Amino acid sequence: MQQFLGSDKCFVVDNHKIYDGIRKARLIFPKIYFDEDKCKDLLNALTQYTQERDNKKGMFKDNPLHNWTSHAAD
Repeated sequence: MQQFLGSDKCFVVDNHKIYDGIRKARLIFPKIYFDEDKCKDLLNALTQYTQERDNKKGMFKDNPLHNWTSHAAD
């Protein structure tokens, strides 16, 4: 198996719902170490990552806001 970022535990996930992928990513984030200097742009994007907002209803939608932060998160 090919190593990915120093680990041999890399899985390809079949098609899934976007929110399921976000939830699973949040579960593994506490186990990830980021180099603050090399990953500054990524960390900035992740802290600003948010959901779409429905202003008429005054609530968030289920989808992430599609902008530069969502590209970095992908």
